[in-house]
Amino acid sequence: MKLQVSTASYSLIVPIIEHEANRHGYAIGPHGSMQRDLDIIAFPWIEHVDHYSILLKSILNALNGNIERGPIVKPHKRIGFIIGLGSIHSIKPHIDLSIFLSNTD
Repeated sequence: MKLQVSTASYSLIVPIIEHEANRHGYAIGPHGSMQRDLDIIAFPWIEHVDHYSILLKSILNALNGNIERGPIVKPHKRIGFIIGLGSIHSIKPHIDLSIFLSNTD
């Protein structure tokens, strides 16, 4: 039996990411089932936002995470990163973060 991170566990992470995103002018939206990973989209919400790399570093620091993959160029001016959160009893929780670039990026 393969162990998985529960949806409840991932839902505890969302407010942390939301806080960091808001600090840098971004809004976020979780999407997907949260069964395999936590899918998050972040998009510029105010006129002048911090560079996406500052947002990324802030999220990594808040979650004690590391970049497992990325940057990944995605359609519609998005850049993606797979963020690892360590491992717990052979479970490797991770976040699939997709950031919409601002008009100045």
